[in-house]
Amino acid sequence: MNLINSPWIPVRRRNSRETEYICPWQLTEGHDDNPVVAVDFPRPDLSSGIVTFLIGLFQLAMTPGTNRAWHRKYETPPTADELKKTLEPHIDFFQADGDGARCFQDLNLPPEAKVYPISSLLIDDPRRGPELNTDLFIKRGQFPQLGLSATVAALINFQISTPGFGSGFRSAIRSAGRITTVLVPDPRNDNLAPSLWRTVWLNILSQPEVESLSGNIKLPEPKYKLPWLSPTRTSEPKGGDDTFPDHAHPLQMYFTMPSRIRLDLDGLSAGHCPLTSREEDLVSTYRTKNLGVNYKGPWQHPLSPHTFGKDGRPIPLKLEPGGIGYRHWLHLTLGSPKGARNTIQAAAVVRAAQNLRKDQRKTLVWSFGFDAKKAKILGWYESTMPVLQLDEERNEKLRARADALIEAALHFRDSLRKALRKAWFRKDAKVKFESLNFIAESFWQRTEVAFFEHLHREHETLKQSSEEPDRRHWLNQLRSESLQIFDQFVASGNIAYENPKRIALARRDLVDAIYTKSIRETLRIGNGTK
Repeated sequence: MNLINSPWIPVRRRNSRETEYICPWQLTEGHDDNPVVAVDFPRPDLSSGIVTFLIGLFQLAMTPGTNRAWHRKYETPPTADELKKTLEPHIDFFQADGDGARCFQDLNLPPEAKVYPISSLLIDDPRRGPELNTDLFIKRGQFPQLGLSATVAALINFQISTPGFGSGFRSAIRSAGRITTVLVPDPRNDNLAPSLWRTVWLNILSQPEVESLSGNIKLPEPKYKLPWLSPTRTSEPKGGDDTFPDHAHPLQMYFTMPSRIRLDLDGLSAGHCPLTSREEDLVSTYRTKNLGVNYKGPWQHPLSPHTFGKDGRPIPLKLEPGGIGYRHWLHLTLGSPKGARNTIQAAAVVRAAQNLRKDQRKTLVWSFGFDAKKAKILGWYESTMPVLQLDEERNEKLRARADALIEAALHFRDSLRKALRKAWFRKDAKVKFESLNFIAESFWQRTEVAFFEHLHREHETLKQSSEEPDRRHWLNQLRSESLQIFDQFVASGNIAYENPKRIALARRDLVDAIYTKSIRETLRIGNGTK
């Protein structure tokens, strides 16, 4: 099996309900009449992981030299034959089986490597902690075998996002628990029809942009981009080495290989894949050993937003309980405003689209990832939000305004959660913070539409250089929803076990908190506003 010329990627076309399997170079087949619009694995983590793989593959094979070249391929996609010709020089690098180098697999795995069931490549596999009851997408024993297509997708996803399971098993540059952001066309506002090709190409950087990434551009040989082409750079305490940006080309960030893995592919028999329902060769086990590539230092992946440690080291933004919502919009699209307590920088692909290409395409930012606590997988989140683009001077004003809107919402969320805790529990009760996450989730969901409506008004006033919009509507929406959520939750309990006096006092405190003068100041609303 070869990842370039074997049809292993399940996709969905715009005018068809049937899943079709294609090679990467077939991505633009039928683009004018019935384009491929999405990767179609039954699991969202595998589908999103293969989208990021395709971004890396085409970044490797056809990095545009200029922004003008980028625009030409976005507006008029290459034909399938042109893509095939472009990818041909890389075919030998992406062999998934055979005796030699295999993509995303260890070249010289030692004989003492342990055998694992193939389902362990699925990041949320409950076999790793049955006592924790961690079944998420899969149940125990559901996948004793996987088809070769699903196996390869799981392998890629594991290598690019593993949190590192067990002693000495290394994590990826962006381990599970970190947010990935991918730009996608806005189907309602862009004059060009959306397609998977345009999604991939929106996230392709020009050559100067690639050269600005972390990594060593003086190492252009394929082995520094694709680590499986040479013996693994192991990380034993004695005799091993950590891998810093000086040791690899920037493009290795798309093809990381922290785990020493070799699929067991001898003597496979065809059958029905329990994940994809495709008839193909089935894989039962793989072999692995710890102490693989250990990525250290200031790696900054182009598909993730980053915050920065005290030493200036970039840290991929972490997912939080409650999912991805408008409270993250600023960090995912524009980054934090000047003077913010924590500097957060949007992903390189997002910044390139806004600041370097001056691209006026109407785009959305698709964000996704596992919520993980160390190696424990807690959930999967994804979200799609608009990208609003202006020149840099007005972008900074938009950052400040969006930050004020979100800061006000955070105050209301905290006040609501505090009031409900007081209404339900005695002052000395021990209540875990996580047990009240559902309150915050309800608040974010019920105020999201109003936030984006007001954000678009802020964007339009900046675009037209007119006066700031009236933010009283946003303030009143926050107040109204907070009180409604409070009343809804306290009314849903059993009155025989509730304390009416405590509820009344808690509601009074909530009213005081949401009418405080500091919120009007945050939103720059005059003191006379009620």
